Amino acid sequence: MLKKLLNLFNYNQQLIEKTDWEVTNESGILQWSKRGIANGGKDLKFRKYFCYSLFGIFLLFILFMFFTVFKFSNSLLFQITLCVGIVFFVMPLIMIAYFGMFEVKFYSYRITKEKIELVSWKEDLLFGKQVSKGLLWIVSPFLFIVFITEPTALLVSLGGMAGVGILAGATLFSKGYIESHLNYQHMITQWDSLLKIEIDNRGKPIILVWGKDFYDKKHDINLFNLFCTQEIFDEIVKLIQQQVKEEELEKGIHYCETWG
Repeated sequence: MLKKLLNLFNYNQQLIEKTDWEVTNESGILQWSKRGIANGGKDLKFRKYFCYSLFGIFLLFILFMFFTVFKFSNSLLFQITLCVGIVFFVMPLIMIAYFGMFEVKFYSYRITKEKIELVSWKEDLLFGKQVSKGLLWIVSPFLFIVFITEPTALLVSLGGMAGVGILAGATLFSKGYIESHLNYQHMITQWDSLLKIEIDNRGKPIILVWGKDFYDKKHDINLFNLFCTQEIFDEIVKLIQQQVKEEELEKGIHYCETWG
C-alpha cells in the first residue's frame, strides 16, 4: 500500500514520459527538470505578500480552533485524531494554494548544440488530485468499518455535504478539466535564431532566452525560461560561449553579475 501511495506522486515523471520530444538524436544533449515561477517583478512580490498574509491568518485560525477544542476535550483519542486531521487535510490544502497562487510550473528541458526544447505545466491540480487519491487510500478502510457498523450513518453523510464534496472532486479532478487547466506548453528554438540572452546567477540561477518558437506555426519570438541547477547553469553558460556569437544577436548577451 505504501508503495502505491508513493507511486501516486510520480505525476511529473509520467507526463515527461508521454512527451513527444523533437530533439532526441542530436549530440551534446543536456536534460533536466526544475520548478520555477515565470512571472516575476512587482506582480510576484504582491502575490507573495498576499499569500503569506492569507496563510498567516489561516494558520492563526487553525491554531485558535485547535487549542480551543484541545482545552475542552479530555479524550486522548480525539486529540490525536484532531492532530492527524490537521496534518492530512490542512497541509495539502496549503500546498495546493501555494502552487496555485504563485503559479508554480514544472519545466523539463532538452538542449543540444543546435536546439533548445522545453515543456512546462502547472502542478496545483495534479498535486491536488494525487493528494486526494492518497487520502482516499488512507480513509477507505475507515469508511468500510463505518459502513459495516453504521451503514445508515454513511449513507446519510453521502447524501449531504460529503456527497457534494465527492461530486465536486469528481468534476475538479476529471481528466478533461485537468488537461484544460494544465497550461501545458511545448516550445523549441535554435541557437542561431536567438534575439537576446540574459544570464542571471544572483539568486536562483536562470537563463532567459528570447528566440523564434518553431513549435508555433507563426514562429513568433518567445521567452524561454531556463531554470537551472548550478551544475547545469555552468554547462549552459559554456555552451552559450561556444555556440553563440554575441555580435550576431540583435540585442546581445546580458550578464547580471560580474564574470571573470
